[in-house]
Amino acid sequence: MAKVQRRKPKKRPAGKPRIDDELAELATVLDEQRLDNSVAAWFSIPWRDGWNAAWLARRAWTELVVAKEYSRALYIESIIHERGSGYGADYDLYEGIDNWCQELPRSVGYDLLRAAGRCVQVIIARSDGGGHTFNEILRPKFEALVEPERVAVHVQGARRADVLGHISIPRLAGAFDIAWSRGLYQAAYALQPVKS
Repeated sequence: MAKVQRRKPKKRPAGKPRIDDELAELATVLDEQRLDNSVAAWFSIPWRDGWNAAWLARRAWTELVVAKEYSRALYIESIIHERGSGYGADYDLYEGIDNWCQELPRSVGYDLLRAAGRCVQVIIARSDGGGHTFNEILRPKFEALVEPERVAVHVQGARRADVLGHISIPRLAGAFDIAWSRGLYQAAYALQPVKS
C-alpha cells in the first residue's frame, strides 16, 4: 500500500490580535487602579466642563422627581441649554439663579435641581477650582439619594460628554463606556476627543 503524505493545514489568521506580555501587564496595573462603582468614585475626578455637571444634576432631578413638576426645571434647563448666553449680565443671572433656588421646595430631589443652579453660578463666577468645585456640589446631593444607581447611566453619560464632547466617535465612546463601567475612571478620562 502506498504511503499517503499528509500536509499540515494552512494556518488561519487569528480573529483578534494576540495580547503580548506588556499589554497584559498594563491590564493588570489598570485593574489595580479600579475604583468602586459608587458616588464617591463618580465624583473623584474633576470636571472639564461645568456645564456637563449642571446638566447631570438637572437630568438626575428629572429621573427622580414626578414629571408634572418638570416646569420647575425649565428656567435652569434653558440656561444650561444656552450655556448662559442671552441672559444679561453675569451678576443679574447669578442673582436670578439664587432667587430661583430659594423658591424651590426643600427636599432631596429638589437639592439636585438646586445643585444644577449652583453649578451654573460657579461657572458664572469662574471659580470652579479646576473642576473640583462641581464635585463638592454634586457628591453630597447624590450621596443623599436612596438609590443613586438609578441615575448611574446619567452620570456616565455626563462624564462621557465631559471627556469626548456631545458629538463623539462611536469607537471612542465605546472605549470610554468600557473603562467607566469597569471602574477605570482615570483611564476613561485619559481619552481625548478627536479634533476636527
